[in-house]
Amino acid sequence: MNQLTDNDIRRIRSILGCGWQATAEEKSKDALSIIYSLNKDDCINLVESLYKEFRASFDLQASNPSGSGHQSEVMQAERSNFTACQMVLDSLRK
Repeated sequence: MNQLTDNDIRRIRSILGCGWQATAEEKSKDALSIIYSLNKDDCINLVESLYKEFRASFDLQASNPSGSGHQSEVMQAERSNFTACQMVLDSLRK
C-alpha cells in the first residue's frame, strides 16, 4: 500500500467535497477508486477529518437559517459531502 501524498489528499478532498456536481454515491465510489491503492489507516484518518469538517459546515448552516433558497442548496451540498465521507468510512471499515 502506498502512503498518502499531498496530491492524493487534494484529490480525495476535491472528490468528497464537491457537493454541487455528484451524488454521495458517485463521490464515494470515485474516492474509493483512489483510496484502495493507498494506506487504509491514513485514508480513514483523512476521511474522518473531512467528515468532521463537512459536518461542521452543515451544522453551521443549519443553526443559522436565513430562509434563503441558496442556503438550502448549500446545506444539500454539505449533506452530500459528509454522507459521501460516511459511505467511504463504512466501506473501509468492513
